[in-house]
Amino acid sequence: MEESDITVLGIQPNDYVNAILVPEGGQVPLDIANLAAQGIFNVVTVKSIHDPKVGVIFDARSLIHALTILISEHMDMCLSERGHLTENVKVVN
Repeated sequence: MEESDITVLGIQPNDYVNAILVPEGGQVPLDIANLAAQGIFNVVTVKSIHDPKVGVIFDARSLIHALTILISEHMDMCLSERGHLTENVKVVN
C-alpha cells in the first residue's frame, strides 16, 4: 500500500491489525522496526512443529492458547473503555 493510499482511505495498518502471531522457528523474517513504525507492537511467538510436507507450522494447542489470550486482553480493554455497556457481562476464565 502506498503512503498516498493510506491518506486517501483514511486508515492506518494498526486500525485493523494490532497483533501478529508467528510460529517459533518459522522461515518468514519479521521486520519489527517496520511493524512498530506502522503501530503494530504486539508480535507473539507461538510454539511450532515441523511438518515434513510444509515445514514449520503452529502447534495447534499453543495457537489456540495464544489467540485466547489476545482475545481476552482485547475484550478487557474494550470493556474498560468509557461508554461500553457492561451490564450482564460475565467474565469466564
